Order: sequence, then C-alpha cells, then structure tokens
Amino acid sequence: VNHLGHFLLTVLLIPSLEVGSKTGGGARVVHVSSSAAGFGVVDRATYSDEIKNADGKLFDTRMAANVEGVYGDTKLMQVVFSRELDRRLLARGVRSFAVHPGFVDTTFGRLDRRWMQTVMVIARPFIARDPAQGCLTQVFAAVDAQLEGQGGLFLDNMEEIPPPPPALGVE
Repeated sequence: VNHLGHFLLTVLLIPSLEVGSKTGGGARVVHVSSSAAGFGVVDRATYSDEIKNADGKLFDTRMAANVEGVYGDTKLMQVVFSRELDRRLLARGVRSFAVHPGFVDTTFGRLDRRWMQTVMVIARPFIARDPAQGCLTQVFAAVDAQLEGQGGLFLDNMEEIPPPPPALGVE
C-alpha cells in the first residue's frame, strides 16, 4: 500500500492531469518518498511474482532483512516511478517530482517497537521538523515557478538533490 496505492491513484488521475496540462499550462505530480529510499531494493523475486508472494513469506523475509526493510523499498519505488512517469508524460505536459519531506514530528512510527524506531521517537522532539516545515518541499514541487520546465527530480529542503543511488539502475 505504501507504493501501490500511490501508483494506482496516479495512474487513475493521468487523464485528468493531461486535460489540466492543456487548459492550465501544465500539471505536476508529487510523490512523497524519503531518504530511506537509499536503503531500498527493488527485488523482482519479492515484489513481482504473485505466486511467490501469495503466502507473504518473501515479503516477511524482506521486512526482516534490515531496519528500513520494506519501507525503504517502497520509498525507492516512489522515486523510480516518479522519474519514469516524468519521462513518459513529458510530451503531454505532465511533470513528476519525488520529494523527501525530512524527519517530521508526526505520529508515524510511534507504535513500532524496533530499536531504530524507538531511537527516532526519542530524538523526534529535538531534531524533527514540525509538520508545517515538513510539507514545504511538497508544496514547492507542486506550485513553484522555479520548477517550470523541469521534472523527474528528487527534492529535499526545496532543492534538487541527487536521487538515491539504487534509483539510478532500476528499469
């Protein structure tokens, strides 16, 4: 759901985005990713084969493989999808961006008892951005004139940053 829901919604909105791009001078899609995408892996054996995934064993194995697990994978998928969407829809006036909102002070992960999540919950009040700061890059990607004519970018703090290395070699 962390990627597939976003993917499906985007695909369903493409006709409306194309109409909007013709009548309003362009359209943008903003995918919320994360720096955790740098830890992600798009493993076809885990994510592409319904038969192998029917019992969830491969998913569970991947989830347990590292602290970021499937979360990093899905955030990587967001970056890969955003870049490919931009490539495919450029000629139709639709641009796509992936953004890292930063470490934002929300309730996300508060009930997760893994050690890394516990550290993040403790650190949150001291280093996290408040939600208003956390949404700035998404709003910037959606409407700022500085990004006219651009797309396929990965943004953080309202600036382009290099995409996570795993996103560069995924087809």
